[in-house]
Amino acid sequence: MVLTYLLHRPGGGAVQVYVAVHDGVSSRACRVHLSKGARSRLEEDAVASRLVLRALASGCALDAAAQSLDLGLLRTEQQNGAADGAAAGPTFEQLQACALDHLLDSDEHMS
Repeated sequence: MVLTYLLHRPGGGAVQVYVAVHDGVSSRACRVHLSKGARSRLEEDAVASRLVLRALASGCALDAAAQSLDLGLLRTEQQNGAADGAAAGPTFEQLQACALDHLLDSDEHMS
């Protein structure tokens, strides 16, 4: 099983969480855009961690456990895609490419 995860905090924008899992047969991907300023960074990380756990559970065919895990989303937020086994949002390959682009962009800003 392969999992790709990206937590993006664009300057001045809402935090974006992307997760994709591939089990060798199928891929599932999902995303959540968190409301700007609604949580501390630690609380944002906790939501992202629960999304990763939900994706892993779903990838291991534990869909009931995946669906029972509360992400802690606000009423104005929703999960798009399939950490719970439904049809996916971005593809696994698109998410990998996005993560790679983000890492390469971060490296340019660090030099």
